[in-house]
Amino acid sequence: MFLTSVSRTLRTSTTNLIKMNMDLSTLYQGTKLYSIPADQSQRIVSPDMTADVAVLYEYPSGAELPEDLTAFVGKVIEAGMKLDPASVICANLPYTDLTPQKLAEQRGVKTLVIFGTDWMNSLHNAQLQKNLVIRLFGIKVIITDDLETIRTNDQAKKAFWSELRKLFS
Repeated sequence: MFLTSVSRTLRTSTTNLIKMNMDLSTLYQGTKLYSIPADQSQRIVSPDMTADVAVLYEYPSGAELPEDLTAFVGKVIEAGMKLDPASVICANLPYTDLTPQKLAEQRGVKTLVIFGTDWMNSLHNAQLQKNLVIRLFGIKVIITDDLETIRTNDQAKKAFWSELRKLFS
């Protein structure tokens, strides 16, 4: 009876430990900022270029932005950053394996703009604030609201543009 109980406890503990290890490995798999839905993992888009500036955005509805948001990103890059959109790395966070560290170390990025804050929810100990230039992996980073909010909300747009001017002046 005692041996059966110990054996059952060990099996349960081992099963739970294996489940826990599987959960941890999937949690940290690929060191992504944002978890990519399993059914879309084959559609990872990572522009193959180096640049001084990168724009990452959260648009979980699809790998590509709709025309209106693409045009808005273009305006931000041209008017706010005074750059040619073709010279900037742009990627959708839910569909890329790019991270600030990879951008700094492998792509030569010196400045990063991130539209969307959902990914920050998984960083429990980080003290990151929206619309404030910070240094992360040696690059200047500004994190702001998602593209649709910036495009349609005047208060959010003013806060973002104010900090963007500081970054690109």
